[in-house]
Amino acid sequence: MNTNRRYGFYIALALLAFPLWVNAEILGNYMGYEACIKCHEEIVLGWKTTSHANAFETLKEQGEEKQSIPGCFKCHVVGFEKDGGFVDMALTPELKDVQCENCHGPARKHVESEGNPDLIIGSPNEASCRICHTTGQDKNFDFEKKSQWVHAAKGADGKMGKTQAKAVEILNFSETRVEFGNMVEGDIVKKKVTVTNTGNKTVTLTNLTTSCACTSATLGKRKLHPKESTELEITYYTYKFPGKFAKFVTVFTDIPGKDQYRVDINGFVKAIPMGVLEVQPRKIALGDSLKAGSPLPFTISITNTGDAEMKITKIVSKKRKTLFFDSDRTGELIIKPGNTANIDTEVIYDSKGRMLDYIMIHSNARNVTSKGYKVILTGTFE
Repeated sequence: MNTNRRYGFYIALALLAFPLWVNAEILGNYMGYEACIKCHEEIVLGWKTTSHANAFETLKEQGEEKQSIPGCFKCHVVGFEKDGGFVDMALTPELKDVQCENCHGPARKHVESEGNPDLIIGSPNEASCRICHTTGQDKNFDFEKKSQWVHAAKGADGKMGKTQAKAVEILNFSETRVEFGNMVEGDIVKKKVTVTNTGNKTVTLTNLTTSCACTSATLGKRKLHPKESTELEITYYTYKFPGKFAKFVTVFTDIPGKDQYRVDINGFVKAIPMGVLEVQPRKIALGDSLKAGSPLPFTISITNTGDAEMKITKIVSKKRKTLFFDSDRTGELIIKPGNTANIDTEVIYDSKGRMLDYIMIHSNARNVTSKGYKVILTGTFE
């Protein structure tokens, strides 16, 4: 059974111009590393040897379901939640991984100007790295050291970084692979690992990071004298993270030649009944040669493909912040499993040219975070 509602949706957007050769799915200012190869082939080939070039693999290893969770994307893709940035693998696969534009900024104006250096960030600073290497996740991030390996996995002298050098193990972990076992979605489970300084010098545990927002970790103490131990407590949050998982925690130290240790965590989360939101088509093309200033109706078809009721709480234009559905004002919109709600609305675009906007759908569905589920709206107006 379909539920039909009609809401006025008025959007005024800035003019965007797009050359004909641009990939149909890359509509904004981000273009992907392929646009950089023509002038910077050597650098791009070097980047391909780094872990940044495979940043999305850590999500792929978790299966298709993990790739549908927007909260996992931010530090594995280009321009997530930004104009023209990554949406998902169906719409913008060219923008997966940590690419050139993560550091140097959107490249469209730079490319279309045939390389004007004033239209790109030539020398990124530490702030661009700190978007992902936050003080909470990577408190002691060393920009000068880490930035050496951005364009190649090896240094200019062909040698690997010192973390690859042979080192004497002076920290002992009671477990380096922690099994969380079988859990039920909604559980918050904690495990402890004992870390012991087996050497004859004091060791400082300089930093602690996790590979996913679903995981947190704490240390009982940061400085370990010889033969002293502390507890590494690892917490896994299962809500909206069902299925098999393989994550890790990294402990950083001041030990020369061995400045990091990794603890892998594994387990399985049994899913609870929950709605799953799907919109088809995900990209709504209003058409070409449309009349500017005239209302243009269109429909958003929202389907619940999950196994529990799903509540739609808000639908809003990301750019204009135009609210055209709010459950606090109009009452709840609840979609049962297998059902579709058709939201009939319209857009008025006053400027001529190419239009790109995002419609954000907020819901309690499994695959929707607090930022919402994104639908792309495009059209050309005359």
